[in-house]
Amino acid sequence: LRGAREPEQFGSLALDEEGRPRQLQQHGWTVDYLRWQAASDLAPSLPTKLYAQRERQWVRLAIRNWDLSAAD
Repeated sequence: LRGAREPEQFGSLALDEEGRPRQLQQHGWTVDYLRWQAASDLAPSLPTKLYAQRERQWVRLAIRNWDLSAAD
């Protein structure tokens, strides 16, 4: 799973008070960012709980660890 918005496609992005994504709407999907881990010296603030829905399809995602290395 890769956490990236598709820049060429129109969508909407709502931010929270700290400037982090709160809700993303794109390709018929609505993604709600429900929980964030605090930023540290080694990593920025990253989401740890997400909920995504498109019509009758939905996904709940809980993330314990992020791999910030570049992927090909």
